[in-house]
Amino acid sequence: MTTEILEDYLDGALDASGVAGVERAVASDAGAAALLTKLRRQRELRAAAFASYMPSASQASDLAARVMAEAHAPVGKIGPLRVRWLSGIAAALVLMAGAFGVGRMTAPETRIPIAMPGDTVTRTEYQVVYIDKAGDMQQHTFNTLEERDSFIAEVETGGNTLVTVAEINPAGHM
Repeated sequence: MTTEILEDYLDGALDASGVAGVERAVASDAGAAALLTKLRRQRELRAAAFASYMPSASQASDLAARVMAEAHAPVGKIGPLRVRWLSGIAAALVLMAGAFGVGRMTAPETRIPIAMPGDTVTRTEYQVVYIDKAGDMQQHTFNTLEERDSFIAEVETGGNTLVTVAEINPAGHM
C-alpha cells in the first residue's frame, strides 16, 4: 500500500471500490495499518500547529479596530502650504517633461518644407557625420533621402559610429 493511496483515502478522494480496497489492505496488513495511523497522526499535528496560529476572537477584533482607526485617521500634511503648492507644480512639470520626451522619442520623423510666396525653390542636401573604425570623423553629403538612408545603413553595419544626420539647404540654414 503506497503513501499516496493512503493520503487519497484520508482526503476522501477514492471511489467506493478504492475505499474498500484500502480498508481490506489495512485489515490484513499490519504495515499498511501502521502507515495509515502514522499519516493520521501527522495530519492531527499539522492541524494543531495551524490552529495555534489562529488569533482569538478578541485578538482579531482588536486588530480590526486598530486597522479601521488608522484608515479613518487624518492624513498628515507635507510642510507649509507653499511647499505643498511647489511640490504639486514640480510634479506637474516633471510629468509634462516626461510626456514630451516620450512623444519626441516615439513620433515618426516627418519633414514638411515651408515655402513662402516669392521664395525660390532650393534643393535640400542631407549631411551625415560619423566616426569611422579608425576613430576619425567623416562627413558625407547626399542629394536624396534614398542615398542618405542607404549610406546610413552601410555606416551602421560597418562598425562605425553614427554621430548626426542633418538637412541643409544651399544657403547653409538647417
